[in-house]
Amino acid sequence: MRYKIIVPILLLILVGAIFFWLRPHTLVAPIVETPKPTPTKAAEYICNNQKTIGARFYENVVNATSTPDTPPTPTGIAELALSDGRVLSLKKTISASGVRYSNGDPQVEGNETFIFWSKGNGALVTDNGDEKSYFGCVAMTLYSDALPAVYHDGQNGYTIRYAKDWTIDPVYTNTSPNPDMYVAMGVRFRIPATMATGTNLSINDTGLSVESIEGVTDCSANTFTSNTITPTPTTINDTEYSFATTSDAGAGNFYEEHIYALPYSQPCTAIRYLIHSTNIANYEPGTKIEFDRSALLQKFDAMRDSLVTR
Repeated sequence: MRYKIIVPILLLILVGAIFFWLRPHTLVAPIVETPKPTPTKAAEYICNNQKTIGARFYENVVNATSTPDTPPTPTGIAELALSDGRVLSLKKTISASGVRYSNGDPQVEGNETFIFWSKGNGALVTDNGDEKSYFGCVAMTLYSDALPAVYHDGQNGYTIRYAKDWTIDPVYTNTSPNPDMYVAMGVRFRIPATMATGTNLSINDTGLSVESIEGVTDCSANTFTSNTITPTPTTINDTEYSFATTSDAGAGNFYEEHIYALPYSQPCTAIRYLIHSTNIANYEPGTKIEFDRSALLQKFDAMRDSLVTR
């Protein structure tokens, strides 16, 4: 009697198993996240009023479309992080100059409320028709522990990094003994006292300056000195310079200048190193040591290499 009960139960279980495996069923595909493309370019911009824009550029991430009467729509997007907290993703659009991105359709009037142009190392933003929200924007070099601070000149279109303990003369004029030769305007970064303490280096005027002269068609190093010199063309880290050095001495003082002019800049722009030292022999033995000229030039070179122009 017991077997008569067990056998039907086993048959029911077997039939149920066969029905389960033979029934139509849907496979659940695993969720695979599409990896985010790698940016083809990244830049950090500083604008007037110390506003900043972080930009990441991607290519070939938007399908290009066209009709027989229209050119293909450019591919690519720009992701922006603004210092006011906004994060935007903009599509690349057709542009006659530079690279243009927007949040709308340029073919539809009033459809674009935010436009970002990138050209060389500069950038321009139109925010709801306003070009003054983010303007005078220039790219910055990567952050450096040695040069954490950024000086931005939106009018002349450059940024340069410097150490926070250096003294800034933001309205600096360097005039030739013969004013008809040059009057250079710019900014000067003077060394901190700690670099000169106990040495024969002067802190009053030793430093690096970025200077500009308006109305110059042939921009070279000799534009920024009253001495008769022959500049040397030189290229450092893909940047072309017209380079020259000058020196002078008098009454126990020594002056050394290194001038790096940017030949194609408008206005004509140059970086000047000025090293002012005194004759170590004029001090009592043991009271002063010779300053480290090599270390000082390394600091100046790092600042020079951080200069970015539009």
